[in-house]
Amino acid sequence: MIRVCLDTNAIIDICYRYYPIEIFKTIWDSLLNSISAGLIKFVVSEDIRQEIYGRVALFDGYSPIVLDDFFKSFNIEVIRKTTYQTQLLYLQNQMIEELPFFQNMKVERRLKKVNGISNDLSNIAVAISKNACVLTSEQGFNKDISKELVGDIKIPDTCKYKSIICYTWLDLFNYLGINKI
Repeated sequence: MIRVCLDTNAIIDICYRYYPIEIFKTIWDSLLNSISAGLIKFVVSEDIRQEIYGRVALFDGYSPIVLDDFFKSFNIEVIRKTTYQTQLLYLQNQMIEELPFFQNMKVERRLKKVNGISNDLSNIAVAISKNACVLTSEQGFNKDISKELVGDIKIPDTCKYKSIICYTWLDLFNYLGINKI
């Protein structure tokens, strides 16, 4: 079984934007079957869970009931912050010290930037502590952020930096053999 840490955009995509159950019931059923068979387990950090409910509240037409049903039917495990807090702080500190992205910033700006991406990093911290992969809709720069200067820190690039498998929904569908909608 693989644990899959879902990020905010991935959840919005499956619940509302690209794969809503009303249109893609076959995909949802296939994912539920994969969960029942013990092939995958979805997890989210407590920070991501709070962020997703906040984001859904901002959009007209995005019912929180859909989100509640998603979390319940997919039996998504919410990882408490106390479980990953130490790993998150270590990751933030390591990135500030090692990545060229942060090197030319003043200390205050470094801290502000790393805190601004702490929700994304919380899922990476969970992935590290729970030996999981990350599923995101974000597109990275496909660069080695430990050596190259990038315009921003993206989840796929951070996963690569930490040697964590990073999926998109299509990658996961392919991995699970979900090829019919």
